[in-house]
Amino acid sequence: MFEIEAGQPQVCETGCFEDMGDAVSGMYRPDIGDATIRWNAVPIRLSYAYDLYCMIDDLVPLLEVVIPDNFRSAAVYWGSSDFMAEWRIDSVDQGVRIDPQWDVVSGANESALIDSGSVIVAKEKFVAEWLKILGRIVLDIRRYSVSLSDGDILDRSASLLASR
Repeated sequence: MFEIEAGQPQVCETGCFEDMGDAVSGMYRPDIGDATIRWNAVPIRLSYAYDLYCMIDDLVPLLEVVIPDNFRSAAVYWGSSDFMAEWRIDSVDQGVRIDPQWDVVSGANESALIDSGSVIVAKEKFVAEWLKILGRIVLDIRRYSVSLSDGDILDRSASLLASR
C-alpha cells in the first residue's frame, strides 16, 4: 500500500523566496498540517517546512521520469534531516515497485518500515499521490501571490499538474 495524505499545512509567511523549496520552507508553519505517507500501512510524517522543502527539487524530476510510457527505472535519495531514504523505483507489470533503503525516519517505526519491505503500486496512483503534495504547494504559492526568483520547479510542477 502506498498512499499520501497531503495534510493541511498552515501558511505563515508569504513574500519573495529564491525558489520553490525555499518557499515551502518559509511559507509553512513547521508544527501544523504535516503530510503523511502510508507505506504498507506504516505512517511516515513529513513536515512541509522541514522535509518536503528539500524533497521538492528531487520529486519533480522523479515524476517527470516516471510518467512517460517508456519508464523503466529510477532512483531517488530523500535527504531531509528527518526523512532519509533511498528509493529504487522499477517498472513492473502491475505498475512500479519501490525498493526502499531506510536511513532515518523520525516519528516512524523504522523496524516496521524495514519489515514491511517493498511496495508495488499502479504507476498512475504513485504519480497521483505525489501530485496531491505538489497541488497543495502550487495552490498556496498562487493563492498567496508568493514570488520566486527561480520559478523553474514551480513551472514544472504546474505542468505536471496540468497534464493530469
